[in-house]
Amino acid sequence: MNYYGLERTYWEAQIQRVEQLRQKISTRAVAPAGRVIPDDADLAIGSGRRLHATVLFTDISAFFQ
Repeated sequence: MNYYGLERTYWEAQIQRVEQLRQKISTRAVAPAGRVIPDDADLAIGSGRRLHATVLFTDISAFFQ
């Protein structure tokens, strides 16, 4: 098996992917003010909403051993 060829093909594909992402990002219009970094008025305390939520953190990395 030609491992060098596989590795070379992989890295060429990664370089091409990064270049495509760079092109995509560089051609986007600049975001308007207040969209990336909200204004202070956008984050007023007490103006949000309440909701009931449950969060479960679990670790099953050694579950099948």
